[in-house]
Amino acid sequence: MKRKKKKLFIINILLFITLIFTIIGISYSHLSSNLSIKGNVKGINFDDEFTLTPDSDSNLKLYGVITNTKKENDLYISEYIFKVINIGKDTIDNFTLSISFERNIRAITLNELPYNLRGNTVDIKNNKHSLFPNESLDINFTVSSRFINNNISSIKLNSEENATEISSDDFLVEFIISNYSNNIYEYDVKITNKSGKRITYWRLYITLPEEITYLSGWDATFDRRENILIVNSNIHNSILNNNSSTTFGLQLYSNIINYIPDDIRAMVR
Repeated sequence: MKRKKKKLFIINILLFITLIFTIIGISYSHLSSNLSIKGNVKGINFDDEFTLTPDSDSNLKLYGVITNTKKENDLYISEYIFKVINIGKDTIDNFTLSISFERNIRAITLNELPYNLRGNTVDIKNNKHSLFPNESLDINFTVSSRFINNNISSIKLNSEENATEISSDDFLVEFIISNYSNNIYEYDVKITNKSGKRITYWRLYITLPEEITYLSGWDATFDRRENILIVNSNIHNSILNNNSSTTFGLQLYSNIINYIPDDIRAMVR
């Protein structure tokens, strides 16, 4: 009799363990299908990349997770964490994250960033943080809906350019040759803000002749596109008050004696 009870007890334990694993599997499947996530759901690790609409900015990637869903009164409230990453070579001044759900959203809670709720779509606009290459920004928010299975149907992520061109009188760029050897010139490039106002970001477009080759640079980010060298400010030298200056380094190969770049356009914000 005791053996039968012991055997029955073991069977009940095995059935209970099977039930627990079944519940975990269903929960995982539900979470993964709700978010249309590629890969595995492992909590807040941002390993899961979202598929963006074809007209999204290819220089931006989006990762994200859902951390919690709960019911309050007649509403289901879900918390999301998204990570937007700039994978391009240029600094992105601002972007708009548009998330469409299958059904209408009743409300959204989001701190710091402005947003617009229109039916089943939430437009979140980042106009406060510049994204430098390889930098990311986390966006946390909650949405309320009357439907427990209100899945995300599409996500669009676009950047906008809001830097404006500034004259050479208001934004001085001075090239000083600091070293020379075997046609290789090193420059200390000094930038001075004379605009009368504070600048929070700058970018230079330097047109180089065909016989000039860009070799390297420091204290800024650099991108050579055909005969144009694009120089973006770094975090530590983006902000320039009126009459203040900053510098960056540049190395060029030149067959032109004492070459000084003179075809320069500047954009600032």
